[in-house]
Amino acid sequence: MALFTKTLTIKDLLNLDDGRIDRSKNLTVKYVGTENVLIPMRFIDKVLKIITGKVKLLYTKLVRYEVKSDSGSVYTVFIKVSPGFTIDQFYKQRVEVFCSCADFMYRAAYNLNNTNNLVKIKATTEHLGQALKIKPTKVSTTPICKHVYAVIQQFKKDYNKLNLIYN
Repeated sequence: MALFTKTLTIKDLLNLDDGRIDRSKNLTVKYVGTENVLIPMRFIDKVLKIITGKVKLLYTKLVRYEVKSDSGSVYTVFIKVSPGFTIDQFYKQRVEVFCSCADFMYRAAYNLNNTNNLVKIKATTEHLGQALKIKPTKVSTTPICKHVYAVIQQFKKDYNKLNLIYN
């Protein structure tokens, strides 16, 4: 990954072609659940712990959806965000995404990995395998698949019930 690569926001990811947006309208999106993912302590956090004796635990929210297409195929989509933002700040949020579909694997995963916008947990990196290292052959690729697009639209509608604030 390049040192000064721009990390994408939700607004950046939604910059899709009209055809993909149109195809996302026929998808059924189902919320599965939300998990807290602890962020490992950085060096500075460890130093502050020694000085102050206090530990501030930071975490992100990993939200899981299932997306069903007209063909009956069901895909898993993850969205990972830092909690604490308001709905007014929605489009400015840095986000990590993942979809289990082949389009995401072969067109989006490589680029999202290089901008730190890919959900990287054991299950997703195993699923994507070599796709993380092989550049897409299509030159004009979109940042996300239609499944992730549909989930982000649903995510915004579900914002108030997703418990995206620090506890």
